[in-house]
Amino acid sequence: LVGAALILQRTSRELETAVLNFDSDKLIVIPLESGTAGSRGVRPGVLGEVKDRLLALPGVSRVAWATVPPLSNVNLVQDLVPSGGGPAQSVSGNEVDPNYFETVGLPFVAGAPFRAGDVRAIVLNETAARRLTATGPVGAEIQLVSPFGNTSLRVVGVVRDSKYFTLDELQRPFAYFLSGFSTSGTGVLVVRTSLAPEPMIPAFRREIATVDPMLPIGEIRSMREDLGVHLGRGRFLALNTAIFSGVAVAAAMAALFGSLSQFA
Repeated sequence: LVGAALILQRTSRELETAVLNFDSDKLIVIPLESGTAGSRGVRPGVLGEVKDRLLALPGVSRVAWATVPPLSNVNLVQDLVPSGGGPAQSVSGNEVDPNYFETVGLPFVAGAPFRAGDVRAIVLNETAARRLTATGPVGAEIQLVSPFGNTSLRVVGVVRDSKYFTLDELQRPFAYFLSGFSTSGTGVLVVRTSLAPEPMIPAFRREIATVDPMLPIGEIRSMREDLGVHLGRGRFLALNTAIFSGVAVAAAMAALFGSLSQFA
């Protein structure tokens, strides 16, 4: 039982101190539907107006679009051929605005963010850069595999490894593409604030509805809330592990004492 308690304590502490490498404080995620033909999603021009209106709100410092928010359960996988050739490797990915990295506070270790309109550019995390480029990742050419023919992409930057799906995940290769690279029809606005973000949520909804009252908006939440959910899930799993470990130890001890009693 003592061992089980130690497992619970250590697991909980490891989750709380997980290195995100992005700034989750005062960060809000607003799920929207991006414009696709025949949908009620936000069209590119409307999306720009929504971002401008949110940026005009007091306390909002940055706004960026992304297909997938941080710590999401959506895994968009792409096959990429390393710059030196060889078999393609499956890499998780995200489509983002050029200012996404600054908005979420994800630091660059080499190179720079996207430039507007540079759809043939790609940003890699550190793990992906090690696996997909031989030397000097910035400027390397890698191939995006497609049934319609491979697309050559130039590495313009490398960002820190982060947590993408769970707090206890191992380092994984991850790639960022410029927003608009594919025809993905959904995404999120990531909003950085200088004030406590939760009281600002009604204002976010109001400004979006002013631009398009029919625009579908999902549950607006803060990254702190998401972290709380992930911490709670991890603690629950750790508690279950501790309980089952304790039950297993108790059962083993009962069996041992039962065996010894036969010889008494």
